[in-house]
Amino acid sequence: MANPKLLGLELSKVETMGADSARFEELLLQASKELQQAQTTRPESTQIQPQPGFCIKTNSSEGKIFINICHSLSIPPPADVTRRSCFRC
Repeated sequence: MANPKLLGLELSKVETMGADSARFEELLLQASKELQQAQTTRPESTQIQPQPGFCIKTNSSEGKIFINICHSLSIPPPADVTRRSCFRC
């Protein structure tokens, strides 16, 4: 015959696991909603296809570094900078 105390302990473990499972499910749903909201509130963007320019190869203490330079008519050039404003920093 089963010990009633042990049976009660097992039942309470199952109830606790059910509560944990429900809480986990609730947290997953909340995270999913937050992710969906973050994706819908992204700022508007425009996709461009840049034109190839040139590549600079240099070295660092960690090894070779390649810097690819490209351009696009969709991106306006920066404002002109005077020599004086350049050295202001």
